Amino acid sequence: MKHLLKQHGSTKLVAKDLSPTDAEGATPCKQPKLDFTRTAVQPISQAELNKLIARYVVDDMHPLSTVESVAFRQLTSKIPVTNGGSGQMCRKTFSSYLDREYGLPHVSTTADIWTVYNKSFLGVTAHWIDLNNMLLGKSALAFQRFKGQHTYDIIATEIDNIHSSYGLSSKVTATVTDNGSNFVKAFQMYQPPESDTEDRSEEDEATFTNIGEVLDSAVNVNDVVLPPHHRCASHTLNLISCTDVDKWLMSKAETKSIYRNAITKYAGLWNKASRSTVASEIVNYIIAKKLLVPCTTRWNSFYDAVARIEREHQPLTVALDILQGEDNCFYGTLLPTLETLMSKTLELKKHLAILDGLPEAIVQVRAAILFCIYIYPVNSSVAFEDAYVSVENEVADYFKSGATGMDTLNQFPTIKRVSLKYNAATLSSAPVERLFSLGNLILSPKRNRLSDQKFEKLLLLRYNHWFES
Repeated sequence: MKHLLKQHGSTKLVAKDLSPTDAEGATPCKQPKLDFTRTAVQPISQAELNKLIARYVVDDMHPLSTVESVAFRQLTSKIPVTNGGSGQMCRKTFSSYLDREYGLPHVSTTADIWTVYNKSFLGVTAHWIDLNNMLLGKSALAFQRFKGQHTYDIIATEIDNIHSSYGLSSKVTATVTDNGSNFVKAFQMYQPPESDTEDRSEEDEATFTNIGEVLDSAVNVNDVVLPPHHRCASHTLNLISCTDVDKWLMSKAETKSIYRNAITKYAGLWNKASRSTVASEIVNYIIAKKLLVPCTTRWNSFYDAVARIEREHQPLTVALDILQGEDNCFYGTLLPTLETLMSKTLELKKHLAILDGLPEAIVQVRAAILFCIYIYPVNSSVAFEDAYVSVENEVADYFKSGATGMDTLNQFPTIKRVSLKYNAATLSSAPVERLFSLGNLILSPKRNRLSDQKFEKLLLLRYNHWFES
């Protein structure tokens, strides 16, 4: 300060202007800074937030108590929400969704009963052909608690109630189940009565009925009507490969001892490897794989466990893999698959010595299945006879075109209409079996306090991917 006063006392001190004076602007900072004031978070509606939370809980299978967690509430409280309503799905909403999006004229269903934790559940899935792309679609309709004995009348009532709740009673062309006696009897006892196609004379006398007596007697009338029944083709073929083949092998003296000796050795290996960790490690060290143990509820498991020791079952397992498909496995695939299966089975006869009669026995049993597959009869009428020529020409044009894909049916409206009705049915009840596998994941120990209604809702939402955009 003394130096400034003595030497520069007459000099006026002026502060340096720090503002930019050139055209290029200020010199940028060496290190950029984060400006949080410019961040604009777009708020979402309450309905969208509820949908995201529901998808998080359902798809990742978290406990319902997650939404009550303090940390989870703190996380969601930081999300800006605008004023909006909440959207929840119900059965009527789902039914109208199917009708609006797909305009389904025909659907098929599969049904089965699943028991876990001393509880029984009835699962029903729906399947259809999309009118736009001619691809198979699927959806879970119900997975509700089934109380009491699994009798045919209760099964029929529950299936009919599920069809009616979705407004599908007149659209279901067939219901596919396994060969359980209770399901078979339910569909036998509750089939719709055959319509009287005979012409009625105009001179028939009119009969008058007391309306009071009709109303009184209608109380005891059972209005349950089930659609046509299709037995699961995969389950039927599995019974042939296990039960019928086992009976044939045990009925022949020359094969009985060999068969029982081989199965006894297989069972010993399976039991030892599955019950002893040391034995399992030894097997894994020798063959670098684990032994597969047969399961009564898993088709092809016996064949996979034997690992192709019996070539007799190889064509059958290939056919089962085809019939258990969902995406591109239409009902029209069943007959060609069975015909090919029978021819492949007969080709194995020349490679067999002791079992030379087994292929013919298998083919005879499989041939019985073909008689169970029928086309619904069409009542003859004058209109049908007049249209016969045009339909015949359309079928001839279809075979001449060499078309193979389902999308080519758009050029043949009559064939497409018939295909939409009869090809909507699945070949097996495998889709509802996969629904049970998903239910086993959802009904975990962390969710053992779920009510039956919430369990069904969670499973249907998860299976139908309801919260996916």
